[in-house]
Amino acid sequence: MSAVAVFITAANAREARRLATALVAERLAACVTDAGVVHSVYRWKGRVERARERLLIAKTRRARLAALVARVKTLHSYDVPEAVALPIVGGNPAYLTWVERETDQRATVPSTRRGVSRAADRAATFSITRRPSSSSRNRG
Repeated sequence: MSAVAVFITAANAREARRLATALVAERLAACVTDAGVVHSVYRWKGRVERARERLLIAKTRRARLAALVARVKTLHSYDVPEAVALPIVGGNPAYLTWVERETDQRATVPSTRRGVSRAADRAATFSITRRPSSSSRNRG
């Protein structure tokens, strides 16, 4: 599988939720992580601008990238929304298999992640549904 991580900025939390929900519901992304508030500096119409935005990271297959970007453009409040992809060169095989399955445009029912061992399934589910608390994160 050829997976990509797509960075998308949103104007605010409401727009971020709307984008994330639509991309996952339409199987354009398996998962969209809201990485929180970021501060962007950019040139727009000849002026240097600063903005407080939300950063989304969508995980999908490369074959769905064009459709994902097109959908972001239709839903986004910006004239030129950011949607840039980076290749995923490796990772948890169970998670990457899940990304592939969840972004299969032929699928019509929720994935049960068939064919993945129970331990791998639990590990993938844990990484998707639970975030470490700030006190348990490595501060190295």
